[in-house]
Amino acid sequence: MPLSMFFAWLLFVFVVKVSSDEFVYVDTNAEDIVDENLLQFPLPVAVLNIRTSNAYLAGSADQIQVTLKGDFAVSGPHSIGPFAAGDVSTVTITLSRVIGNLNSVLLYKSGIDSYLLAHMNCLIGNKVYEMTGPRQWLDNLDPATATSYPSSKGFEPMAQEDVDMLPVAPTLELTVKNTQYHYTSAGLAKE
Repeated sequence: MPLSMFFAWLLFVFVVKVSSDEFVYVDTNAEDIVDENLLQFPLPVAVLNIRTSNAYLAGSADQIQVTLKGDFAVSGPHSIGPFAAGDVSTVTITLSRVIGNLNSVLLYKSGIDSYLLAHMNCLIGNKVYEMTGPRQWLDNLDPATATSYPSSKGFEPMAQEDVDMLPVAPTLELTVKNTQYHYTSAGLAKE
């Protein structure tokens, strides 16, 4: 038998063996688990303490979104809900991945109902992150408002104050001002 025929026969046997092994696993105990978390630890939870301003029109019926930016990853967008003026709310979200230490939070929304945040802090694991950023309206340009109220420049907050006094934008980024450890009556909170 020549060497080339031997290799051809060897290749044929290999292909037959490999193709006969495909899709025939009826005798296994394998189970398909939908959305199984393959991580060896649970996904982190963030507890956001949010205080909405008491200013006129500060609350919003629009869905407000948040993205959390960490040392090495980003989690979001997460819906944290509409808020009424003067609300003090606690919102718990499960992050989509481990992000490390929190560096900043990005707030944004669609819609034309403005929102004005007064204060926010985030509890992730056993750390409380105190957030700081510019005081600004969270709003989107509305051509209908601009047509009906030309002095508004297309933004709802103009009913209260001039955009030059308090800016308006569709996004608001807050950075970490201070980090503290969270303690319970039993000592340092568990991560």
